[in-house]
Amino acid sequence: MRSTRTVEAALRAFAHEHRAEFDAVLERHEEQTGIAALPPRYRRLAEEVWLALPDGWDSHAVWSVRVEDIASAVDHFYAGSSLLHGPHADDGSDPRDGFVQIWEVVLCSPRLDPLSDAAVRGVIVHEFGHVASALPTKPQWRNDELCENRADNIAKWWGFLSDLEALGVVK
Repeated sequence: MRSTRTVEAALRAFAHEHRAEFDAVLERHEEQTGIAALPPRYRRLAEEVWLALPDGWDSHAVWSVRVEDIASAVDHFYAGSSLLHGPHADDGSDPRDGFVQIWEVVLCSPRLDPLSDAAVRGVIVHEFGHVASALPTKPQWRNDELCENRADNIAKWWGFLSDLEALGVVK
């Protein structure tokens, strides 16, 4: 089931709960996630997915999303998630140095443009599933089958089965 919340409502609730100024929360959200800078279709779909996710799904991480128009920007056909900093990242960080991970999701617009909105949501939620799993993305640390299955299962648990079916990754 899709959320009927809006980004503004979600951020206003967060600001109220944390006794913060709404404008500051909005600015930080837009700066941190990159969603506001996405092309309109991808912004709408990323917001739909983000608003439907359970509270705390990303409590261990900060993340951003961007769109590239070249296929080499992603490690898989439609998109890719990269653990940029934190345990098991290839940046020299110590796994014992805090628990915050920094993730980047890159969407490949030439490959996503022909897909239905549901299929693109399936791609986005799958990539957010990688963030939620906190599993490493570097080849020397990564088990592809485990990582991909985990991301799909997390997306299903979040209620995105129909979007994954539209993408054709689950039946």
